[in-house]
Amino acid sequence: MVGMKKRVKAMGGGAMKKRMKKGGLTGGQTKLDKNKDGKIDGKDFAMLKKKKKATKKRVKAMGGGAMKKRMNMGGSAMKKRMKRGGAAK
Repeated sequence: MVGMKKRVKAMGGGAMKKRMKKGGLTGGQTKLDKNKDGKIDGKDFAMLKKKKKATKKRVKAMGGGAMKKRMNMGGSAMKKRMKRGGAAK
């Protein structure tokens, strides 16, 4: 902890010090906190796993083919599809 205090002081202290005190999640960590308790723990990962299984079941129930292709479609392919307004090939 002593090393961390020196590092915070060297960086100016301001925002870094607040973040350390608060102990909150930063960046993309908030997306992982599914139960919104401010911590990432096993419960959050269980919820993510459950959601993934439900999505796979839905794809399988819909025949898999077209839906699976749309899910795996990259960003540029999706943009092209949206411009022309047609179905994915």
